[in-house]
Amino acid sequence: MFHFTPNTPALNNISLSVATGLAKVAIVQTGVFDDVIVPLSGDDFDNIEQFENGTITQDINDTAIVIVSGGALDEIGPIVAAEVARDGIMGNNGWLFIGGINGLAVLSQVDGTGWANGQLQDGLEGLVDGMSFKKIGDYRLVKKLIHDGDFLYVLTDTKLDRINLTQGNVGTGDIRVVTLATTNDGFSSISNSGGFIDCVISGSFGLLATTGGLLRVGNGKQVSTAMSEADVAWTLVTIPEGIKTPIQLLAVSPTGRHQDVAQGVGGNIYVLSAHVGVDQARVHRFAIQGIDVNPIQADTIQLFNDLFIQNTQSFFLGFGTFIQQFVTDGAVYFTTESKEDDRMLQVQSIPATLIPRTGVPGIGNKASQIPILFGSGTQITTLARNIGSGSWLLSGDFGLRAHE
Repeated sequence: MFHFTPNTPALNNISLSVATGLAKVAIVQTGVFDDVIVPLSGDDFDNIEQFENGTITQDINDTAIVIVSGGALDEIGPIVAAEVARDGIMGNNGWLFIGGINGLAVLSQVDGTGWANGQLQDGLEGLVDGMSFKKIGDYRLVKKLIHDGDFLYVLTDTKLDRINLTQGNVGTGDIRVVTLATTNDGFSSISNSGGFIDCVISGSFGLLATTGGLLRVGNGKQVSTAMSEADVAWTLVTIPEGIKTPIQLLAVSPTGRHQDVAQGVGGNIYVLSAHVGVDQARVHRFAIQGIDVNPIQADTIQLFNDLFIQNTQSFFLGFGTFIQQFVTDGAVYFTTESKEDDRMLQVQSIPATLIPRTGVPGIGNKASQIPILFGSGTQITTLARNIGSGSWLLSGDFGLRAHE
């Protein structure tokens, strides 16, 4: 699985991706910022440093790829989430956090400090001898990690936590945690077998996708300052003509960072709701106001006026089949589906001649399959655009496929 980290203060003028798998992490520099992103070329990736036992055993200063396996990563198992974070805008520490089936871990030095000077440099300088992955907290089934401001947000299937990166010593496991949501309290729409699926955090604003519907931070509340679940006052967001379960939230902001969707001029969020039992999927669009640190109001999140029948709010795209992932860069639209019963792995695109737009039904049903050799693969994990080169990368149990 590939995780891209654009414009984060923990990086110094480089673009970075983190590839994760079973007890293994690859840290990959994909480009350098020089007014624009200049991608690294093929020869730049010839020098690969590999380390075992979860520990880096030499200073790094001229390498594009560092691979770490073993050690605490063996405890984490399959790794599904990664995030680069820093202890505040002017903080002295930059860390890599990874999460998986059996917990959360951080890459840090023996004393808990992160990479040198708080920012990872060109050539991955800042990764130093003695850094290792350390398991922190008591988490299971980590689904997503989000760094925003002074905090790392940890989403599992049953709770959403906020870890303060400026207090305690995060790099050694001494963490200060506020639990913002649990499936045990206040969510009557979530069944005993249900849970949390996805989330978006941006300043004081937060969205939480659950098996019982889409929730937002309540009016006048702030997810960044709340000290309890009650302080957040999670509020149900209506998804008209949607499938019951929102399974993916895709935030789009001017900076390219999902965490900026409610900052500055605001941004948009695509919500994919789908259910394999009814073999349907729909995408809704929401506009998010730029609120910075201001309290949330009822109009902070608003549906686009997507209509098929006059005066009846509806969806942006409908698919006459179940899809697992919806991806767009604003110019092209993709969907993916892993192997299910007699259906094989699929990556589909909406033809460029059929521009998705309001008032035109059936466009989603006209998506065409992209011919890709998956071998014996059964699972697609990520379809994402490499911010360094602009290429599309597709990962799964079949390995990695690149469209360049």
